[in-house]
Amino acid sequence: MNKHKSVLLNEVLNEIVIQDDNPVFVVDSTLGSGGHSKAILEKVKNLHLFCFDIDQVAINRFLIYLKESNFTQQNDYLWEKDKQKIYVFNNNFTDVYTKLQELNIKKVKYLLADLGWAEDQKEYIQGLSFERLEDFLDMRLDKTHNQVTAFQIINYGSLKKLKQFFIEYGDLHREGDKLNQFIKLLGQKRLESNIKTVADLVNIIKVLNFRFKADQVSFCARVFQTLRIAVNMELENLRVLLNFLPSILLEIGSKAMIITFHSGEQKIIQQFKNSLLNKKTQLFTFHELIRPSVDELRNNISSRSAQLNVIERIK
Repeated sequence: MNKHKSVLLNEVLNEIVIQDDNPVFVVDSTLGSGGHSKAILEKVKNLHLFCFDIDQVAINRFLIYLKESNFTQQNDYLWEKDKQKIYVFNNNFTDVYTKLQELNIKKVKYLLADLGWAEDQKEYIQGLSFERLEDFLDMRLDKTHNQVTAFQIINYGSLKKLKQFFIEYGDLHREGDKLNQFIKLLGQKRLESNIKTVADLVNIIKVLNFRFKADQVSFCARVFQTLRIAVNMELENLRVLLNFLPSILLEIGSKAMIITFHSGEQKIIQQFKNSLLNKKTQLFTFHELIRPSVDELRNNISSRSAQLNVIERIK
């Protein structure tokens, strides 16, 4: 199994400031492999940590970690050790506000959202990696509530809408000719038979005759990125998360730390920023984007497109 390396870990920890012995309330809205949360547990000894992930496998692995770290389970979601309380929820980050309200938590100091996918998820979520050719085109992180698969989108979605998705979610606007050819080939293939597996989709891309292998790999990665985002409604969910930030980051100095990986996510954050600028009272400031260090890039090539957005309450 590929071991996932949490990106911009030190940079996230640097944003968490401990000023006194009062408990610090932190939300990790995208638990994933748990790397950020484990590091926060090491740093903050008086802590209320709220962990969310829709991936049950990720949740189960983190619960094993808590047991091995001698945390005691108090109920279905709460674990405790010394001055640390860990709340673990198998929910999408769009449910953060609702869950906090249910727990009567009025405000938090820090909220983290790492919008990337863990490397090990590619090994058990079918269709997520274009290298696993035998996989069915599924890509659902949440199979319990989400009935829409990549198979359905690629086979039954309108070609016009698919092209729009590839431009907006996959940054393929610069590949105009290749994208047009790809959409045409998709239409032809759908008339012949369903596109069922990763191999079926990859073989269509190979017909495009890229000059360099790297260009083919890049195009393929963006096609799969597009479908993953569409299946899991990632951009729509990000909008929900941003919209409830003013309701939970109530204290001056409280921060949201959002790690993005592509222009679609950054565009939504910019739209959120613009919406706040249009209001009379400026509640938040947006720090300069933080990118991986040279050392991190050397040790984790997956971090190359990561950017840390820090949104801080100032009023």
